[in-house]
Amino acid sequence: MVHFTRRSAFSLPVMGVVGGMAVLLWPRGGHAAPTFAPRPALKGLMAARQSAICHVADYGGSQTLILLINGIPVEAHLRRNGLYQPKDQRRSRAAKPVTPVDFNRLIAAAGGLDKGVNGTPRAAEFFALYNSLMPAVTAPDPCPADFAHRTTSERATIRQGLGTAAYTRYAPCFTLDGDAVRLDFSDDPFFDTWTFERDAQGHFYGLSAPGVRAIWSLEA
Repeated sequence: MVHFTRRSAFSLPVMGVVGGMAVLLWPRGGHAAPTFAPRPALKGLMAARQSAICHVADYGGSQTLILLINGIPVEAHLRRNGLYQPKDQRRSRAAKPVTPVDFNRLIAAAGGLDKGVNGTPRAAEFFALYNSLMPAVTAPDPCPADFAHRTTSERATIRQGLGTAAYTRYAPCFTLDGDAVRLDFSDDPFFDTWTFERDAQGHFYGLSAPGVRAIWSLEA
């Protein structure tokens, strides 16, 4: 039996009996556990109320990035091999949605990742760009119309095969649900309101932090 003390970021039922999926929890202390922890710059930049694009953590070869404005999370993106991963727009939110293209522009204006701009010569350019950005308008990811006519067993087959060419187009029809697994991130009370989750099949990955919620598809 596993007991969690933090509420699920996506209002999902937390799995109490882990059974064969215990490995997905990735607890600290095991020699084979992957490293999934906040990178050193994040806490310092937030505590200093800085504005920056922070490299939060690495997960499955992807960078979790978050935009801070005066220490407050505003938007988050996931980047793998230089490409931004698709976000589930139906269940994601941000204080100010920013497109991947404009996110890259902000990174350049800041001088790179983890570079606080407040009080530096870059501040004027960075904030001029940020304030000029219109909130990103994005339509919900389309779910193919024929999915509504699929049986329960067919949907289960599709979900298991989302990584294949035959079924990848159905990825927008799924997201984190009852099989979500909490990822161990940090014991630091500073991050008590931060939650990371993934689904058991490894198709989706999610982050919730104050003011920001994002769920990404890992199929792209």
